[in-house]
Amino acid sequence: MLPAEWCGDPHGPGFAGALANPGAPSIQLVYAYPADAPNGVGEIANALQGDVSIIDRFVADQAGQRKTLRFAMGTRCGNQYVDLMVVRLPEVGAAYLIPQGVQALVRADAIVAQLHALLPHGVAGKRNYLVFVDGVANQPVGMGEQIVRADVAGASNPNNDGGRLGLVFAGPVPQGAAAYEPSMLLHEASHTLGAVQ
Repeated sequence: MLPAEWCGDPHGPGFAGALANPGAPSIQLVYAYPADAPNGVGEIANALQGDVSIIDRFVADQAGQRKTLRFAMGTRCGNQYVDLMVVRLPEVGAAYLIPQGVQALVRADAIVAQLHALLPHGVAGKRNYLVFVDGVANQPVGMGEQIVRADVAGASNPNNDGGRLGLVFAGPVPQGAAAYEPSMLLHEASHTLGAVQ
């Protein structure tokens, strides 16, 4: 069972990767924030660790404890803590919004393109990215990249190749939250692995 609270040092995209299982296919957890917002990873790290712990237990329970999702893991505190990457987006938060009456739509395409340019590719192992985007949306919403027409069983399915992004645009996170939308994070992570709704 993974700890509910996080311990470690977040790092930027220049770091090679997780300390545990470095060459294995995995999902890298990323905290992203716009250029005009503060880096809030310190306030959300425990909730993200809590999310990974909940997802790990849930998927393992559904699979009869035979398997679960493999997140990039390992910090200076041990291999049971999620490896947390931090990325500062190049534009201000308002640049990622399209006014739509009283609501605003998120320009997910712009964020996806910029993240693909910022995040490391070709790291050891096949890696997808699950990105918690802070400071853009005022309510939680998500999206995930996938190859929809890839109905091939086994390792040759192109959804196994890595390099996909799942994004959760965070709404306000309650102070001291033990977790934040684990079902949404799992949903978007599943898209990167080829799951459809």
